[in-house]
Amino acid sequence: MDKFFKISERGSSVRTEIVGGITTFFAMAYIIFVNPNTLCADLGGGFFPAIPGELWTPVMVATCASAAIGCILTALLANDGCYEGLQLLKASTVELMEQRCEPQLPDGSWQALSLRSQDGLYGRDRLYYHTGSAYGVFNCMSYDPDTRDGVVVLTSGASGARDGQGIYAVCGEISRYIYDTIA
Repeated sequence: MDKFFKISERGSSVRTEIVGGITTFFAMAYIIFVNPNTLCADLGGGFFPAIPGELWTPVMVATCASAAIGCILTALLANDGCYEGLQLLKASTVELMEQRCEPQLPDGSWQALSLRSQDGLYGRDRLYYHTGSAYGVFNCMSYDPDTRDGVVVLTSGASGARDGQGIYAVCGEISRYIYDTIA
């Protein structure tokens, strides 16, 4: 398996990749069903308006598509726009997206073109990230350009509280755990 996937050549281990795969499988298996159930439930005037039950399947498909697009984008950005040696994003595009704009923000992060960047976040020298939310779904994608790994988190039904970096706290806690696990 190591030779076929070039795991150690890329600075990882079989154990790390298996743990990452199992973690991703269970997280996706959970969110694929919980997200549509949460969004399509009759919440009686709760935090966000309920989506009609007949939209359960489209919400499930949208959840899967969002996760896939986030993972693909994270993988491409973490690998300088390359996949298996094929340049899918121009290196100049990735460089532009990672260019930090002055001045540094009060929370210690830097604004880049479409991303934020922070040093020392989740035990990494430098991370780039983007967060977003809609209808009670909170998400965060982040990647480390030095180690070429990243994390994509999609949650639903959690608190919209933010941590000191402006990241949804639940996304930050999950990201920190995953980065600690794969370190």
